[in-house]
Amino acid sequence: MSHAQIARQAIVDRNVEVRAYELLFRRGTENAAGTFDGDTATATVAMNTLLELGLYTVAGEHPVFVNLTRAFFVDDLYTALPHERVVLEVLEDIEPDYEFIAALSRAKCRGYRIALDDYVHSEHKRPLVDLADVIKVDAALMDDDELRRHVSILRRPGLQLLAEKIETRERFKVAWDAGYDLFQGWFYAQPDVMKRKKLAANRASLMQILAALEDPTADFEKIGALIQRDLALSHKLLRYVNSAALSLAQRVDSVRHACTLLGIDRVRSIARLLLLSEVTDKPRELMLNALSRARLCQLLAGRGSAKDDQKYFTVGLFSLLDVYLDTTMETLLKEMPLSDEIKAALLEHRGHAGSALDVAVACERADWNGIENSSLSPAELQKLYVSALNWTLQVEQSLVGMKR
Repeated sequence: MSHAQIARQAIVDRNVEVRAYELLFRRGTENAAGTFDGDTATATVAMNTLLELGLYTVAGEHPVFVNLTRAFFVDDLYTALPHERVVLEVLEDIEPDYEFIAALSRAKCRGYRIALDDYVHSEHKRPLVDLADVIKVDAALMDDDELRRHVSILRRPGLQLLAEKIETRERFKVAWDAGYDLFQGWFYAQPDVMKRKKLAANRASLMQILAALEDPTADFEKIGALIQRDLALSHKLLRYVNSAALSLAQRVDSVRHACTLLGIDRVRSIARLLLLSEVTDKPRELMLNALSRARLCQLLAGRGSAKDDQKYFTVGLFSLLDVYLDTTMETLLKEMPLSDEIKAALLEHRGHAGSALDVAVACERADWNGIENSSLSPAELQKLYVSALNWTLQVEQSLVGMKR
């Protein structure tokens, strides 16, 4: 294949902290013929992508789950992947005959962890269960009682049970109460829209500062005074501005100097991400997702005709703000003095910035067929996505350094 394509989905624990990623692969818009069948071609893309992009770029320090076909197990083709970082997933349609069980046993002896994908209990698959470290149960195929029954049947020491395709908070609670150890799905990034929550004191302060930062009439003096009013924010801003993430030629020693050197819009963007990094009761992955989405929107603006890429950055970053504050996007937009263009992009995905947001979300899921508003090819979009991930890792390292 001319290029590798990749998406990732977080796997979280019972505290909704990211513990791993599953890597999801797509063939692209051209379904070129090859010597492999579809599943084996997908596994080939997986190998190429991991070796080409690097595991750290894709997943940081977290392990990754990779779907592999029967041929990859039987022919020992997985051995190029580091056993300490990769969990090998057994597809649900693989026949557990003697040859395959022997191959799986070899993988275990080499130190690889084994996961069973989309498992539905059957005595026929008991040999696979005995070798598994993780069993993934497809919640979309089961009602609540069946989801609970699989825990009682499968639970044993050393085995982790993962409920996948958990799409709502209600379904997450059912799986959590049933005793599953790990969870996968878009539930953790969905806001609770059943009722309006009263913002806690730190959330209210966060909203006030973010709203003030978005005031189009704010000048250097007003922004500087706003940031300096919060000693911790002022300190962190200067530490970040002087960090390796920005690689400035001269040292910045005041908020006003930062505003003068970087420009008020860039200082706004930095202050936003520093403020969001202070929200500690949300998964770290949520912030990283918002950052990479913001950066990708900004990169997409730079490849088009947009002159103000900071607007695109804002759209990407604020696209998950409703999740941060446990409210609806409609409510937030009524409380923040954002431009009509940004509001339309966030609420209805309208305009050029809204189209960039659509493209960024599609890139996260490697949904290349779903991208209709980009003039860039999947290969070009993939490069921009990887660049955004690298930038996010660099920013994260700077933020972690400031907390030490």
